[in-house]
Amino acid sequence: MILSTGAFSPTFATQLLLLADEGHYAISQNAILKIAYEYLDVKTLNEFIQKLGLISFNKRLSAVSTITTTNGKVDDDRATKNRPSYHFDAEMFVLANNLLINSQELILNSIRSQQFSAARQQLSTYLHTLQDFYSHSNYIEMDGIGAFRPLGEANAFQGRIVTVDMATCSNCTSPCDLCNYVCVDNINPSINQHQSTATVHQWILWRTNGKWKRHFETDKCA
Repeated sequence: MILSTGAFSPTFATQLLLLADEGHYAISQNAILKIAYEYLDVKTLNEFIQKLGLISFNKRLSAVSTITTTNGKVDDDRATKNRPSYHFDAEMFVLANNLLINSQELILNSIRSQQFSAARQQLSTYLHTLQDFYSHSNYIEMDGIGAFRPLGEANAFQGRIVTVDMATCSNCTSPCDLCNYVCVDNINPSINQHQSTATVHQWILWRTNGKWKRHFETDKCA
């Protein structure tokens, strides 16, 4: 049974970060385990197991797996993959932020009513949307350091959002028709200078006419 937990390194702070996947799964797993290690005041996997007991540890391991796996499926689920508000895409920052606010209440209500399975599912979606804010927006390019504290609170963006018809970048380039497009340092400088939040990253790796050529039917670009 202990072998089934081999993915979690005894030296959590370092070797866990060697995971090849730096996407939603790994980010969520690392964050949850970091909090758990800190809460239990342990530094190694063996201390973790001793503190909880093996049966309890395996139950919590299964819960973490549910959260991280479901998080990654938000990009594949038909109900969520093409909805910009679940990914902070298409400049839908207000809708996405409202989704976070509503999700917080859903999670707490599920916990209060001891619907822990539902709470884990809701937390998975919440974490996915939260993570997408940092990877799909220009927060980092605006010299954002650490967490954006207002995220998930009312009026988080205070109107500092570009409109969907505003060019947020220059077009990406490609050395040939069959080559991948190159999108490096092509964000419109005025966007960041005016501290305006914009969607600057999508699954589709090219831009045209100053916008991402999105895969969303609700936001087609020329």
